[in-house]
Amino acid sequence: MQKMNIPDMQAKFPCNIRIGVIDSGVNLDHEDLQGAKILQGYNYLTNSTNVKDTMNHGTRVTSILAAVNDNSIGIAGIVPEAEIVPLVAISSDAGSTVSLIKAINGAVNDYNCKVINISLGAEEYSAMLEKTINEAAEKGVIFICAAGNEGSEKPTYPAYLENTVSVGAVTGAMQLTSYTRRSGGIDVAVPYESSYLPNSSGGYTKAGGTSFCAPVVTAVTAMIIANYPNKNVNDIKNIYKAVTADICESGRDNSGYGVPMCNDMQKFLDDKNSVYISPFIDGNTVNIKLFAQKDVYGLMLIKAVFNDSVLVRYETEKVSFDSEDMYYSTTQLANGESLKLFVWDSFESQKNYSSVR
Repeated sequence: MQKMNIPDMQAKFPCNIRIGVIDSGVNLDHEDLQGAKILQGYNYLTNSTNVKDTMNHGTRVTSILAAVNDNSIGIAGIVPEAEIVPLVAISSDAGSTVSLIKAINGAVNDYNCKVINISLGAEEYSAMLEKTINEAAEKGVIFICAAGNEGSEKPTYPAYLENTVSVGAVTGAMQLTSYTRRSGGIDVAVPYESSYLPNSSGGYTKAGGTSFCAPVVTAVTAMIIANYPNKNVNDIKNIYKAVTADICESGRDNSGYGVPMCNDMQKFLDDKNSVYISPFIDGNTVNIKLFAQKDVYGLMLIKAVFNDSVLVRYETEKVSFDSEDMYYSTTQLANGESLKLFVWDSFESQKNYSSVR
């Protein structure tokens, strides 16, 4: 949470919307979920309202979202004020694409969930699953999906469908984890290796995997949607393109566009200008991510290097956008130096879009 500056976002983005968690259910009796806003859900395997967790998995995912804060017990959920709807599509001995599709339809049509977390999937593509996701996306529903584990280069579904946000994992040191999928198509990554999470038997067990990265991004997305309700999946993807820290290489790679920087979310969402700069310092290298709409031209990027308040040097680069809507460059900084970025619009006055990092 600290790496992603989530506490800064929590203070500014109240989140009282409804989130669907399609998983293995939840342990409603767990001490860390007493008082959590978990609604009556549904089990699409047994066609009943019994959402008891038989795998630990759903309880862990739900707890990252909803575990009660400030109770001196266990963990703290990221959006404990949100309503959570547990929808069972998998168990220790059952689960299929059919049950997943039923759960998606239920989350959208019966429970009116605005954001849906899916920390499960399969390597087999399903046209019916994609159709279901697309129809829900047209209604404004946002799907956040775990990208998958085992370091495999094979895609998993629904994470790699166009109308979902796919979540991978990096380490606390901002490097790819050994287990995160390396198959392309990932949108964002979360710094997570493993931690103790609530389980279905009432205790806590250590768990790792992209399954538990997805609800972190679900929580961030829910905070956005709660405060900017007209955003659709393409808007959310564009936010994560721009307001992220690059990890592996500039642009999209096995860490997606990088790790969301939540302290920059409000600035990006409220800035009516069409240019946004999100620098990320890694050692002495500054990776600059400049996000702009494709119809913006005639811009110049000025990189002013300071030592304390003294201007050491400045560099200029013309910024043009042909087919891509992103721009990247790097600058080397010596110890004690900092960088301030400016964008000059050749048709207007100077605009300062960033602060010293």
